[in-house]
Amino acid sequence: MSRKVFYSLLVCINLFFLSSALADQGAITMDGRKVVLRSNGTWSYESQVSGESEIREVNRELKDSLRPYIGNRHSVFKVKFDMMVNLNNTNYEYKYKLIMHGFYKAYKNMTKKSFNEAVEKEFTKSTANNIKTVMQHWDSWKQYCQ
Repeated sequence: MSRKVFYSLLVCINLFFLSSALADQGAITMDGRKVVLRSNGTWSYESQVSGESEIREVNRELKDSLRPYIGNRHSVFKVKFDMMVNLNNTNYEYKYKLIMHGFYKAYKNMTKKSFNEAVEKEFTKSTANNIKTVMQHWDSWKQYCQ
């Protein structure tokens, strides 16, 4: 009877360690973003936004921090991100949405590295992080903030 218990215990311990080894693991990229490495060989960026309230808060902060840039006639948007946005319209919400769609277009057309570098160069760290967060959670932003 003791051999059966020993082997059962050995199997349970092996299964425990095997399941731990196959579990998702976290890592940090060279540019500081967190990623999840899955046991099936895939990976994704770790979600920093888990729901409606979080994306709304990021959006609110971003909207406030982009206001000085949007008001600038010689804007960084056209020069650095190739956005053709009519900033003559006085409705700030309208301008903001156009800018966000322009960022998304640039996000899709540029490499992730060059987009991140451009955003980090032109904006404060907090604003750049918020822009990157919205780009990573674009569908949630469109659903809750548009």
